[in-house]
Amino acid sequence: MPQHAFISIPLDMPDVRVTKTAGTKTGDFILTAERRLPRPSGRRCRQTTSTRPGDDAPRDLRHLPIVGRPVSLRLRPKRFRCPYGAGNPTTTPVLDGYDAPALHPKAYAHQRFVPLVNSTIADVASTEEVRYAALLGMLDRGSAPAVDGTTVGACTTSGRDELALRKGHRNVVAIMTAQTPTGQLQVLAVVPDRVKPTVSSWLATLPTPIRDRMTTVCTARWDGDVSAVREVLPAASSGIDRFHVAGP
Repeated sequence: MPQHAFISIPLDMPDVRVTKTAGTKTGDFILTAERRLPRPSGRRCRQTTSTRPGDDAPRDLRHLPIVGRPVSLRLRPKRFRCPYGAGNPTTTPVLDGYDAPALHPKAYAHQRFVPLVNSTIADVASTEEVRYAALLGMLDRGSAPAVDGTTVGACTTSGRDELALRKGHRNVVAIMTAQTPTGQLQVLAVVPDRVKPTVSSWLATLPTPIRDRMTTVCTARWDGDVSAVREVLPAASSGIDRFHVAGP
């Protein structure tokens, strides 16, 4: 019998474990997973419950590809009934790394943000084979007023790029990025607009050690960006990235 090599790939969903792996005729992977956390607590009473009236319908979440092959993570969320609350309401525990009822885990959505830098939603939807509306939903759920300092690492270069959600350059969001020491682009957050107060407020949420470490900030051709950088990161130099210099 031939020996096969096995690899371990993180799902970035610590609350679940894979119980079964299967393949389709088209070469896709289907990973069946289940929740592995201890018994949940009621949303209101906060008391631990173990009563299970049933499971939700299975749902297939599109996850990141493995060795170039599409991956679906098949989950069947467990429902629990609270014996302490009025009317004994049911609850479905929240999973870390996934926001219901989205059809994509957070890890998948985060990787879809990277191609959006210096691109458009329509182009990314086409190249990544993701529906336009699905990308808009990812951006909406991915908006964050602050950044988790533990995710920035040793980055010294940051950037801000704008993205029009609709044609006509209206309803613009800002993608906040950083460059890792190895040169990889890391998306830190998506903020709801590009105006100076929003950008300044977001930059101010960066922990002091990270702000002190930032030496360069690349922005679009927008006066508010330069002012925000000078205001919050006075020791950092600001510049316009080549995409915006070459753009119209």
